[in-house]
Amino acid sequence: MYLGKIPNITQDDPDVIAKLQTFIESCVDEFSAGLIGDLSHINLGAECSAGINVEGLHKITEGEYQLNYSYTWFIYNGCADMDESDSVEGATVIYMSDDGDIDIKLLEVEARNTIDEF
Repeated sequence: MYLGKIPNITQDDPDVIAKLQTFIESCVDEFSAGLIGDLSHINLGAECSAGINVEGLHKITEGEYQLNYSYTWFIYNGCADMDESDSVEGATVIYMSDDGDIDIKLLEVEARNTIDEF
């Protein structure tokens, strides 16, 4: 998924990690759902309304960076007074071109239906 462009940045910029992380944090709402995906494997009522938290970013190789993130899901069981929640940690790859174009690798999840279940 294309996220945008960071002007005046190069791979050998000493502040590339800090600049890239600031950029990622500024547009995190645009791609959070793509990293969280469908939570029905936890419970049909599981939700994550807060999105992801950026935990860190480090260089893998030229033009590739690993984004470490976490999110918290919850299940509201108001009638039973037994709400549940947990945190999940994950990682994905951020790609930065020599021109400063930023792409993120998202989960590729196909929608399922009841026919797939049988």
